[in-house]
Amino acid sequence: MKAGEYQAGKAPYGYKKDTEIKNHLVIDEYASEIVKEIFDMYANKGMSTVKIADELNRRNITPPGIYMKMPNTRNLNSKNPDGRYLWLRTQIGSMLKNQTYIGNVVSGKTEQISTKIKKGRRKEKSEYIIVENMHEPIISKEVWEKVQEKLNSYNTDNRKKYEYPLKDLVYCGECGHIARFRHNKRKTKAGKVCWEGNFAVCGKRADYRSLCNNVVIYEKILMNAVKETVTEEIQKVEYTSKELKDIYNKAQKKAKNIEVSIQVEFNYKNKELEKITNDISKLYDKKIKKEISVDEFKELYQKMIEKKENIKKELDNIKLEIEQNKNKEIERKKSEYKKIENTAKKFLKMENPDNEILKRLVKKIVFDKNKNIKVELTFSSI
Repeated sequence: MKAGEYQAGKAPYGYKKDTEIKNHLVIDEYASEIVKEIFDMYANKGMSTVKIADELNRRNITPPGIYMKMPNTRNLNSKNPDGRYLWLRTQIGSMLKNQTYIGNVVSGKTEQISTKIKKGRRKEKSEYIIVENMHEPIISKEVWEKVQEKLNSYNTDNRKKYEYPLKDLVYCGECGHIARFRHNKRKTKAGKVCWEGNFAVCGKRADYRSLCNNVVIYEKILMNAVKETVTEEIQKVEYTSKELKDIYNKAQKKAKNIEVSIQVEFNYKNKELEKITNDISKLYDKKIKKEISVDEFKELYQKMIEKKENIKKELDNIKLEIEQNKNKEIERKKSEYKKIENTAKKFLKMENPDNEILKRLVKKIVFDKNKNIKVELTFSSI
């Protein structure tokens, strides 16, 4: 890695792999011009990554995945509903941070923590291995510095980190993509903050607006929907005599099915017991008729009696299992409900519930463009 060779399988957009020198990059004349234009639009024309993506898509510029004939292109989220692949703002953002465009090769971004589970970690930028001037640059150092300065103005170290309690639980009802959370502030003309809060947006729409026609939805609306659904479900947990009877009947039906299979084993053991009892009787007759000696009788008799006692014990255990099985299912359901009920009641009392407790209660939240919300709880199917 320290040699500065570009060892990735594909060259970044704007370059090609050198056919003569291994792991060396050469400029792609067509794509490099697009790269220059992207940097210029961001550095000198005041255009955001979203507006740059809009402009490239308006001009039908072929996006990197298609242009470079990447094998996983069909699985990209950049496909428009009309079937056309698009430039995304996230692609633009990644390009603007890529030091390859100023001639550098960056490696050592990750390291393996465990060989057994193949677990790795992403290193800090200060730990990267950077080898400069390894190939011809597309972007000048002057333009690069200007772009980095602008990027850093939006992403400073002292920027507040916001918590998103519903993270990884919310999905788009239009395209099925997982939602992303953002924090937003509204200010008056005088600069005073008049509103501040989190909102969710479809992940596809976040990358590029035309990929999904869903709308953003405030976190507070989603959280209220969760609380309403949990409250409704908790009310079901407070059993009435009728509900307890229904649960008991279902549990009895399930127990009956299990009992049938146990009963088969019970009947088989009973037949075994009857056979041994008959064999003991026959053995006794043989002794009376002096067909076997007293010593042979004692030895065989003792073995049969031991076997008979073992079968009796097995029959007693089966009887106990049948009895316990009758009440096992209803007790299991009541126990599971009680645990989740305690968690749910704790959640409803919390002013700011965290992601951990929400994941114990919520399986999935789906919202559509009309802001209809469906909440699926982890315990609604118990």
